[in-house]
Amino acid sequence: MAGKIVSTIITLSITTMLMLLIISYFLYKSVHQNIDRINYATVEVICTKGEVNKELVSWLIEEAFRYGDYNIIFKVEKQLEGGYFDTSYYRYNRSSVDDLRKDSFSFDTVNLVIGDRIGIFLEDNNSSLFQRLISLPIAAWGRKEIDLAIKSYKTGIVAKNGL
Repeated sequence: MAGKIVSTIITLSITTMLMLLIISYFLYKSVHQNIDRINYATVEVICTKGEVNKELVSWLIEEAFRYGDYNIIFKVEKQLEGGYFDTSYYRYNRSSVDDLRKDSFSFDTVNLVIGDRIGIFLEDNNSSLFQRLISLPIAAWGRKEIDLAIKSYKTGIVAKNGL
């Protein structure tokens, strides 16, 4: 009798864990695809319009923060003569807006020319439920921490001069 109760408890625990893993995996993949779609759409608009403006950046921030707390890093490579690029990095997170090179970048309109490059990197600051379930010590996957943070990096080359 006691063995049957223990067996039932173990079976229910494993079944619940597997169901949580399956459901959280599909939620994780859905959020990851949505973040990739948002990032791709932003880079595509920048490359076809030739400018980074405040409205577009606000839209990106608003859409990304619907899915979690994200670090957003912009990489702007302005083409110089002789095939050289002037590279600037700009970071946005929920607490502050700062430029990694300490230049002035206030998310006003930045005009780009044909051949300039833009890269946008989005990274989730918080662990997803799927990542926390995979990293449980009772799961015994062989590792303590598996990096499954949602990350998206899209780059593009500007195809139209900014106005």
